Amino acid sequence: WEALCFCRSRTLNSGTLQRSLRVLVLLLVGAAACAARVRYTSGTQIARMDPYSNPIAASEDSYVRILSYSLVHGIYMKLLVWPLFLCYDYSMDAVPLVQSLTDARLLLPMAAYTAFFQLLLLAVTRLRAYRSARTRIAAESACIGAGFFILSFLPMTNILFPIGTLVAERLLYMPSIGFLIAIVCICYFETR
Repeated sequence: WEALCFCRSRTLNSGTLQRSLRVLVLLLVGAAACAARVRYTSGTQIARMDPYSNPIAASEDSYVRILSYSLVHGIYMKLLVWPLFLCYDYSMDAVPLVQSLTDARLLLPMAAYTAFFQLLLLAVTRLRAYRSARTRIAAESACIGAGFFILSFLPMTNILFPIGTLVAERLLYMPSIGFLIAIVCICYFETR
């Protein structure tokens, strides 16, 4: 929200400085909380990663891990858009490892990343284009929805730290809220 308020203000005044100070304090407190958690738990690694629960994290090759995790991101996006085939357990070989860039399954994450960046670009351009209060609020809502999606999806991406499960629909509850907010706001723009 504070970033959107920065976009609104055209001049540097006391309100902008107060907002900047609030954001700085929030970032410092958040970083200190994360550092305390990492220090208390001795890092972010799972001590005994079960290769059956998350076979990608147990893989020795970092190249295979990167490609396989990107496939998992594509599977999550597919579940957000089209949740037709749901599974209660994605362990073992439910998602086989991706060994090379020539694997056709990598088209799924590429399509997901492209669609998401298009959605994000559309939301930001709508934010800059509209000046009336009603359309500005809808544009800000799309950006807030996209931000909520990113912040709630990031911990389960296995980018920051490995998690104990490979794919779980239950992890999509919070990201789906932000995703739907962004989609509804973008659809609102397209119907106007």
